[in-house]
Amino acid sequence: THVRLYENGSLIGSGGVTLATSLIYGLKIGSHREGESEYLTGNILEFMSFDSVLTEPNRSAIQTYLATKYNITLNP
Repeated sequence: THVRLYENGSLIGSGGVTLATSLIYGLKIGSHREGESEYLTGNILEFMSFDSVLTEPNRSAIQTYLATKYNITLNP
């Protein structure tokens, strides 16, 4: 499975992940990587996961929806 990670509307990472890895280690939100003690200091307002690749228009619409919902100004 291919994964893309966005932060504040900017792509910050992408790559492949196997189901076996996900089942063994689980999905960790807010920590850097398995076995390390680096954790998020802050808030995650919302997390979304999709079972298909989003088109750019769909991703943009979701980004706009979230910005409106949380009163966040988007960077152009």
